[in-house]
Amino acid sequence: MRLRLAVDTGAAMTLIRPSVLSRAGIGQSRAAGEAHFAGVVGSAYAPTFITDEITAAGLSRYRLRVISADLAVSEHIDGLLGLDFLAGQRLTIDLGARTIEIEPSNAM
Repeated sequence: MRLRLAVDTGAAMTLIRPSVLSRAGIGQSRAAGEAHFAGVVGSAYAPTFITDEITAAGLSRYRLRVISADLAVSEHIDGLLGLDFLAGQRLTIDLGARTIEIEPSNAM
């Protein structure tokens, strides 16, 4: 399943909309607990789920625990890639070129 995810360097955990998880066959019965998160409109507790795999920009994470919550921002994105997904990587954002590069943090 292809998703539109925004990189959020201020998010500790990856977040995916509940409707997207439902379309992927991940229902409430698979909840793995809950987590507290804060956003632009406040903070809340939301259920968490374990994904089989998430791949973005050539980087894959397996069994990643994600928050299931709706976003207060654009309805055109399905979720946010948080620091849990980006751990151990170097993230280079080039605003002029409109690119994001992700590579292992030990690469020079």
